Amino acid sequence: MKPPVAAFPPLWRSWLLLAALATVLAAAASIVHPAARQLRISAGRQPDEITLTEARAFRGPLLWLDARPTTAFAQDHLPEALPLNEDQWNVQIEAVLLRWQPGTRVIVYCDDTACGASRHVAERLRHDYRLDDVRVLHGGWAAWRKALAP
Repeated sequence: MKPPVAAFPPLWRSWLLLAALATVLAAAASIVHPAARQLRISAGRQPDEITLTEARAFRGPLLWLDARPTTAFAQDHLPEALPLNEDQWNVQIEAVLLRWQPGTRVIVYCDDTACGASRHVAERLRHDYRLDDVRVLHGGWAAWRKALAP
């Protein structure tokens, strides 16, 4: 009587075992490695968006712009931020241009990721004023408030 035939020849079993082990190790590395963590954080972001962590790590001059309505800015805003929204653009843009200098990174924010005001302000600064380093804060004011929460 013949012995039962294995489902896979021994070479294939070894290969499958190695492939499974490599998959497990790669998954573990992607969970632990800091670069992989940063990729997960940036998932779902637009190319011109910046996280609060990235903004804080930037070593050059920053100019924060609040695209929320003037009443929201008056209630609270990021330290040193200037208001710049569509309703008051002609009045507010002058202070922004006076503060901006070449080499300054501009970060625009509004209420949260769903708010489109910051994106509109950023596009207008890039297109109409030819500012090249304009980013949108991913998560907006909500991300800032969350970072301050205990």
